[in-house]
Amino acid sequence: MNRLLHGQPIAPYEVLARFASGAADTGSPDATAVRMARLLADGTGAARAEVWLMVSGSLQLAGICPPRAGSEAIQPDLSQGSDPPGRRIRAVRQADELLGVLVVVEGDDEPLTPVEQKLLTDLAAQAGLVLRNLRLTTELRERLREASRRSTLLRESRRRVVSLEDEERRRLERDIHDGAQQNLVALGLRLRLAQTVLLRSPERVGPIIEDIQTAVEQAAAALLNVAGGARPRLLDEAGLVAALQAVSDGGPVPTRVLGDGVQRYAAQIEVALFYFCLEALQNVAKHADASGAVVRLEARDAVITCSVRDDGRGFRGEGEPLGTGLRNMAERIDAAGGRLTVESRQGRGTTVTATVPLAVRETV
Repeated sequence: MNRLLHGQPIAPYEVLARFASGAADTGSPDATAVRMARLLADGTGAARAEVWLMVSGSLQLAGICPPRAGSEAIQPDLSQGSDPPGRRIRAVRQADELLGVLVVVEGDDEPLTPVEQKLLTDLAAQAGLVLRNLRLTTELRERLREASRRSTLLRESRRRVVSLEDEERRRLERDIHDGAQQNLVALGLRLRLAQTVLLRSPERVGPIIEDIQTAVEQAAAALLNVAGGARPRLLDEAGLVAALQAVSDGGPVPTRVLGDGVQRYAAQIEVALFYFCLEALQNVAKHADASGAVVRLEARDAVITCSVRDDGRGFRGEGEPLGTGLRNMAERIDAAGGRLTVESRQGRGTTVTATVPLAVRETV
């Protein structure tokens, strides 16, 4: 019936000539594969013809005719010794390399004749160059798409870096204004007061000098906290525990640093955890209304875990969006290949934990 509807199949030599001309086709791979499938269907009088292409180690359907044949195409199985009922499968190879597969689906009660089967075998023997060109073009197109995708990701990453740098600059400006600048302004006022008292009542200047000394120490502590954005020399020289202890000693919230057995690790890991702890302690000072905090570091099973726990007021946790500080910490830990978790209850404090593998991950 299929042959009656579509007329006599094209002569075999004409099908072979048209099929071979596909090697010089400069059109798109999709259009070329569809034309090949159409020639297969017309030349053999089959109900459906399929062209499968071997790309990146797997068979992909490249062309089918007719476009909507009523049933879903089934990936051919070359491990079988014979063709399945109603299907004729021919592998396309060059120098024992599998380039693709040609498949024709026979119509109901219309099996391929011996001449049509031989034509299918001859087409598979001549299709190697065509399918190789199709595969090269397809792989090139996929690589271009992947390059475009990576370029988009790189642009987004750069925008993200610029945004984070702007946010960090604003944070430093805010911290300097709220902390160190206020201490220095107060110090200037005390110095002018000391100068006035020294001229009028020198015997009263002693307590003012002691007050000035306290203000200088407070200003130094505030600057130490702000300077945490730059990697301290102590982190290079003595490691995480000593650097975190030095930062916490000058902080507004009493903090214990526990890190028995913690050794030296890759710079990327130490910097990420140092900044994570610094940001967490700043959040405690600004938002937790806590009386104390504990920083705990533990390395086990090729993973280092660092937690910052406070006894402050906490928050609901569930359903609340992450604030800027927590987002910064999460992004910093993610860049080191780790993950961040937050546990908090109202009135029972907050624990922020970073878990980082000791094998450094390469990042773009």
